[in-house]
Amino acid sequence: MMSLVQVPPLHGTAAREAPTVFLAAEVYNNSEYTEVTERPKCCAWATRHWEPGVIVSSIVIGAILGLSLRGQSLTERQFIYISFPGEVYSRMLAMLLLPLKMSCIVGSIGSTSYRTGGKMLRCALAYWSLSAASAAAVAFGSVLLLRTVRDEIASSLQLSPSAAINVTAIQTTDLAMEMIRGLFPPNIVDVSMNIWPSDDIPRGSELWTYEFHEPCPHRRYEQGTVDSTSPLRRVSGLGLLSFALALGFVLAHNADDRNVLLNFFIHLSNVLAAMGRLLSWFLPLGLVSLTANVILLAAASLRSAHSVSLLLTYSLNVAVAVLVHTFVVLPLVQWLLVLRWNRGMIGFLGQTYVPLVVSASTRSMAASLPLGVSVLEMKSGLDARVVRTVLPMGIVLGRSGSVAQLCVSLLFLTHMYRVDLQGWELIGAAANAIVASLSDDGASPAIVSLLLGVKGFHKEPLVVAAEPLVQWLTTMADAYCNCVVATVCFDIVHEDLSEDDEVAGDEA
Repeated sequence: MMSLVQVPPLHGTAAREAPTVFLAAEVYNNSEYTEVTERPKCCAWATRHWEPGVIVSSIVIGAILGLSLRGQSLTERQFIYISFPGEVYSRMLAMLLLPLKMSCIVGSIGSTSYRTGGKMLRCALAYWSLSAASAAAVAFGSVLLLRTVRDEIASSLQLSPSAAINVTAIQTTDLAMEMIRGLFPPNIVDVSMNIWPSDDIPRGSELWTYEFHEPCPHRRYEQGTVDSTSPLRRVSGLGLLSFALALGFVLAHNADDRNVLLNFFIHLSNVLAAMGRLLSWFLPLGLVSLTANVILLAAASLRSAHSVSLLLTYSLNVAVAVLVHTFVVLPLVQWLLVLRWNRGMIGFLGQTYVPLVVSASTRSMAASLPLGVSVLEMKSGLDARVVRTVLPMGIVLGRSGSVAQLCVSLLFLTHMYRVDLQGWELIGAAANAIVASLSDDGASPAIVSLLLGVKGFHKEPLVVAAEPLVQWLTTMADAYCNCVVATVCFDIVHEDLSEDDEVAGDEA
């Protein structure tokens, strides 16, 4: 039987009337507990492990479907039929993104004190900054370690630098300014509603892929600046994030028993989180379709690549950088901030595997937000105010896996064409990769192509071909990083939250 368990009350006088965030937890009475213990062991095991079994079965079925169809000459309509269930599932999750992000941030920040909320934000920003910088360093190291293999393949293919872009190479400073400018669009709501990849709104990768095959005559680079049709001009979440944080702190400052607006955001986040749990019933069908779609795209990429060995070497570079950063560097950053190990990595992965699988299959961190909120609150036992602040912010700021992929792409491709980056160029490339990862396209071929424009390269088809092979890994790493950030912030501020709750209880 499911019952609602109330988490600690809100900050200040708002605790008198404002509702708190509720968590769903399993509570058994004596008779029910006796009934459970009398069940056969196989039934008890199946009850506890049915969810991972369903997910693994869905992935296996989707893989079998994709492998069986990869050699077939599928028409465009047949491919649409295969990808349709996964697209519908992704759209259902995308439908919750904007209201869930806003309500979670505003409601959770408004439910904390200035001191606790500021401490939580400083901790999260410090972790994301350290993880992004370390991701760039690990990516550079992995590329240098595998440099011999790459040079041998490039020599056998007799690769030469690509022709320069129409007028001149993009200046590094202009590129950085254009990226920062694109993070603050004039219409926040319109941008936030149009960040999800769909047939109606082409992704940056599709735009750049089309330009690679058939350059558009109206696209020109004049006076060393970035094209005005750049996808960076239409993708951003930083402006909306800043607005939500500001509104949350304003509500926290004006918290009283008549704060209807704060109550509205708290109730809205509860309802949307429950809707996200309901959508998990569509997860098996969506996983089958999405897995088959990824395999078909990967097979098409292998056929279109000018060198399978070069494609696999590039993918190996990305995989090594992302895995080393995720499972070696991130735990060190966690220890640096909290000075202790609080959770086993294997056990934590066992708790958070559902949102990680969803983010990898949909290739979007935003898709895993509803399930990630529920899992960290229900299974990991984290405070809802921490989870609902950190995870929505991490969709924009927690992109260390994408930073690693962008840095690998830059160094791999420039070295492949015998163009070495030295000194400040390496630092500039890492800084540009970190800024570029803040866009909602993440490490898409569009962003990589813009960064390659610093050296005057055309759009590189190798990145487009490798996208299905590496993007699922980087997206999963980004989602895992954000889950770890939530645990780190909770370990740092949980005592402050308890003190705020005691003060609120005394005032009430």
